[in-house]
Amino acid sequence: MLWCACGSTVGLYEVDTANAVINLIGTFPSSYTQVMATGFVTGPGPQISITQLLNTQNLSGPYIVNAVVTQGGAGIASTKLYWSRNNPAITDSINMTNTSGNNWTGSIPGNGGTAIYRYYGYTKDSLNRTAVAPIGAPTNLYSFLALAIDTIKPVIIHTPIGNTLKDLWPDTVTASVTDNFGIDSVWVRWRKNSTAAKEFKLLNSTGNNFISPFNSSYAEVYTGDTIYYRIIAQDNSSSHNRDSTTSYNFLIISGPNNCIGTGTTELAIGPYNTNYYGERNQFLWTASEILVAGGIPGLITKIGFDVSYLSGITMNNFSVKIQTTTDTALTGFINDNWTNVYSANYSIPGTGLQYIILQTPFEWDGVNNLLVEMCFENTVNYVATRVRGSWIQNHRFCYEMHDISSACTTFQNAARTNYRPNVCFTIELPVKINNNTGNYPTNFKLLQNYPNPFNPVTRISYEIPKQGFVTLKIYDILGKEVKNLVNEMKSLGSYSVDFDASALPSGVYLYRLECNGYSETKKMLMIK
Repeated sequence: MLWCACGSTVGLYEVDTANAVINLIGTFPSSYTQVMATGFVTGPGPQISITQLLNTQNLSGPYIVNAVVTQGGAGIASTKLYWSRNNPAITDSINMTNTSGNNWTGSIPGNGGTAIYRYYGYTKDSLNRTAVAPIGAPTNLYSFLALAIDTIKPVIIHTPIGNTLKDLWPDTVTASVTDNFGIDSVWVRWRKNSTAAKEFKLLNSTGNNFISPFNSSYAEVYTGDTIYYRIIAQDNSSSHNRDSTTSYNFLIISGPNNCIGTGTTELAIGPYNTNYYGERNQFLWTASEILVAGGIPGLITKIGFDVSYLSGITMNNFSVKIQTTTDTALTGFINDNWTNVYSANYSIPGTGLQYIILQTPFEWDGVNNLLVEMCFENTVNYVATRVRGSWIQNHRFCYEMHDISSACTTFQNAARTNYRPNVCFTIELPVKINNNTGNYPTNFKLLQNYPNPFNPVTRISYEIPKQGFVTLKIYDILGKEVKNLVNEMKSLGSYSVDFDASALPSGVYLYRLECNGYSETKKMLMIK
């Protein structure tokens, strides 16, 4: 008798030497090969996995241990549970029972007292091949604590939030929370200034990590607000032990405002000289001037001037352009290499420091000088709006004004002056995902929500390459709006927002991002 893989048939064959033939007398399943006569087997041995028991307040037991045992080409001869009570060495064992299929169960008895139990599982097949769980047993063991009254509080590890830019609100709270009986819930109690306290739940992301953004919109906080908060955690024991961090606080701050020039001379020329139909202006500020004023390399998001007298007239086709240069003085108008950062009809809100919020932030490298062009094109003249300015050594201000309504394109004969308007720049760091790169978005992008499917909270991330009014809405499968997540002006950057669908039924939902004419829709699935 011999074993043979002859053609496509694997089995036992009998050799008929008298007639010089080989006769097939039995076959084997294709999933494994086994010859009982010789004990020769190919294929894996048995495998065992055990669901580890958690700490418990049940002192009397029994403590049910469940295992999944898979065969590796031969039947299971026995499966055992080895255990000990308050002893690092294993002292006892019981046979586990096959309840159904690959499922086995065994019980560790309790003794009514506080104890530490250690255990491992063992299985052996009919060919005496063995497996254990955990791997490395009995050197490595599972364990759990039986304790009637738990007084141990959760441990919360948290890095306090520093002062937060207004444009980055709502900020996100993260914490690592552990407990001997596991964590029931983690939440944040917070307030703005002296307002009533609010709360929101931190969601378990991975392992012991919990994370969620403040349950507040961009419009609900202002520069100068103080945020007070603490993190609270409750464990899974019957005592529901709680602990909290100390009270932390941080400020909502604006981007760095860097003001250059302290002169009080009123300038009728540039940038708002509405005494003429139109005016074209170019201003130069050196990198050293900006850095000395506290500027940093980053995104210029606002430009402000100190308005001393307001005419109140709207400036049509008002535009702002920016570029960098190595020039330290102006000899005439520069016509090439501009980046458009603002274009609209513009009315100055009032006197004092008034900012133009750029539609497209401009990235300044912190090395090159900054050149700014501003112009407007009206068809009537009026009293000039005046701004305060300072005298400087070099010509860093060129201008031209006439009663011609095409200032931005036809004015080319620049005059120069040593006076220049006082200015304030708001320069911010780009918003980044996980602060992982120095890059910022160059295209609109709506990412797939994560997790998906979800229950009941998921996170939606998106990117916008320039400032714009952003809406992010949730719709049901019939197209009915069920939630407006974002509805506000956003600076260039990458953003994430959480969607809590706990009040909605399971099903397919759509989420749609719109900004500056861009729109994109994706699907997501919520399963309760």
